[in-house]
Amino acid sequence: MDQLLLEKWERPDFNAAFNYSFFLKNKKGGYTRTGIAYVNSYKDQGLLVCPLNGDISSKHVLVSSIEESYVENGFGFPLNFYRSPGKVLRECLRYIENDVNSPIISTILKTESIELKKEINLAKETNRLYVKYTLLKARSYVPIEIKPVLAFRAVDKSINLSNVFSVQTKPEENTVIVSHQGHYPKLHIQLNTRLNFNNVPEYFTDVEYINELNHGIVFREDLFIPGVFTVVLLEGQSFIMTIAHEPMTQNLINLEFENEYALRHEPTIAKKIILSTSND
Repeated sequence: MDQLLLEKWERPDFNAAFNYSFFLKNKKGGYTRTGIAYVNSYKDQGLLVCPLNGDISSKHVLVSSIEESYVENGFGFPLNFYRSPGKVLRECLRYIENDVNSPIISTILKTESIELKKEINLAKETNRLYVKYTLLKARSYVPIEIKPVLAFRAVDKSINLSNVFSVQTKPEENTVIVSHQGHYPKLHIQLNTRLNFNNVPEYFTDVEYINELNHGIVFREDLFIPGVFTVVLLEGQSFIMTIAHEPMTQNLINLEFENEYALRHEPTIAKKIILSTSND
């Protein structure tokens, strides 16, 4: 397991991480491609990118990324990087460990207080995303907050605040359904545990794609967050989120995650991750 060390605010080698990415694809023309630190550097990157209505000539970014944070003593601590205008900022995250031999995307997010394992997979026969979180280390129970960041656009386009979305909650099915004003099918976001969802939509504004900037094309957009999912975990516990156009029976989510894992055989990173040069 290789480690990307993030001890310093000034990391001269961090931009090298933009040259490495996770990649998964399926038989339906869909793919998952994102940077090893979960910062997308191209507009065609995302966690769920796929054709619509069987038209494989055109692909669309549905799920751009997923933002995580944990709550301690009443305060939320983000576990992500943010590409704000002109720079990359880190919140409380100290380390990312990427398992380069895993057949699915597998990382461990580390802070002073917790270690959270994040596993991402794409179904082979359908355009369905799975994200599994496991709390590996904690001092006590930990509320984990999850924010799916959605795009609903073609891979070569950008969206902004003028896009209109609607969010519907179905607690009895542990499902949140997101609709877009355009021609996009509804997106079902489900958990394999009890739904605790705060339906407060917002926009993630001024998202930058550094490699698009380098090519002199439009490199900023505003992405949509439908709300916040909260799951309370104890050390050793886990939960799974799945996102697709079609809903899934809740008690099948864990089984299907395991089945899809068994279908993957190749590592998701082709090249070894560069270690940072922290002085610590």
